[in-house]
Amino acid sequence: MNWIVVDEVHEYLIDYLTESQTLVYNPTIGYKELITNHSTVEGIIIRSSFKIDKNLIDALPNLRCIARYGAGMENIDKEYAISKNIMCINAAEGNATSVAEQCLGMLLSLLHQLPKATNEVKSGVWDRQNNWGSELTNKTIAIIGFGNTGSQFYKLLQGFSIKKLIYDPYKNLDTTEQVDYPTIFEEADIVSLHIPLTPETHYLVNKEYISKFKKNIILLNTSRGKIVDTQEIAAAIASKKIKAAALDVLEYEKLNFENLDNYPSALSYLLEQPNVMITPHIAGWSQESYYKMAEVIVKKIKNLV
Repeated sequence: MNWIVVDEVHEYLIDYLTESQTLVYNPTIGYKELITNHSTVEGIIIRSSFKIDKNLIDALPNLRCIARYGAGMENIDKEYAISKNIMCINAAEGNATSVAEQCLGMLLSLLHQLPKATNEVKSGVWDRQNNWGSELTNKTIAIIGFGNTGSQFYKLLQGFSIKKLIYDPYKNLDTTEQVDYPTIFEEADIVSLHIPLTPETHYLVNKEYISKFKKNIILLNTSRGKIVDTQEIAAAIASKKIKAAALDVLEYEKLNFENLDNYPSALSYLLEQPNVMITPHIAGWSQESYYKMAEVIVKKIKNLV
């Protein structure tokens, strides 16, 4: 096949395509240049910054495959692509471990107040009394979405004496741990989001959603920023309805996730709170996942051709 790679990827993928396929590697190419100079391309490999819309698909009549070097596919008009018999693949299996490990790390850090205690010591404050932690043991954690990252997070939790609840309406797991939302609202101490951004999940976590929990919860989001309403998260932190939050993703991120469009008041408030951890959309990126995502794409391309 005739491939073009329009963003930086691991050299393993480049080497494979160079040896076994026809490849153009241009990680700085723009939308118009692609249409003008590479209209005969059959396969395209993208990351998050390149948008594949209807117009681009129509301008590439030989396109057979769109490969997303990563997990989320919201920058691809997948429905239209499939209607044109174009296969859409991703590498979600490649970074699931990285996401799950960061999710667990942030959770334990919040429970034991590590960010707060560390920052205080760095500021010259040695306060043991007000930095006691809370153990994960015996708590109930709800995993929302049981795809690659949700299931990997579940595996990491196996060594803890906790109760796990799984919510995923698109899977039949044949386990009593798979429950409905009323059970989660009644029992959960911790809620971890592992779902794609779709019209169904946009602003899923809003004021009404948060109010349904019987307990004051810890919220973890390593999926997509627009799944949660940041203003309502800030309000829930202020009221202690959410007693701590770890957010690797924010609704204010630009399409390429490399920076933010703005710093609204809700985000400014969250950044000041010692019980809130915010990281720059890095959960899926590790030294290992960068290579493993290339492996996944190569394997899927081999199956395609």
